[in-house]
Amino acid sequence: MIGRNYLLKQPAAPSPVKVLVDQSVIPALIDAAAAVEVQIERFGGRARRAPVLCVGVAFGLGWAASRVLRFRRSARRRYQEA
Repeated sequence: MIGRNYLLKQPAAPSPVKVLVDQSVIPALIDAAAAVEVQIERFGGRARRAPVLCVGVAFGLGWAASRVLRFRRSARRRYQEA
């Protein structure tokens, strides 16, 4: 039930980690994603290709890089276990 002091009570302050993430990390990730998007659009304009094709190529390159890194990491683990 809502009492008369409902609007007067202040919630607890967020933790310092949450403030750091909300004010530093998330805006930096958003800026990085926007920069990548701008570069894909510029590449699409220069190459005179459809933006969807450029996004597909970028996605494919990112996927390939993740597979290579995952393979190298698993190979390193296998080498250390032996």
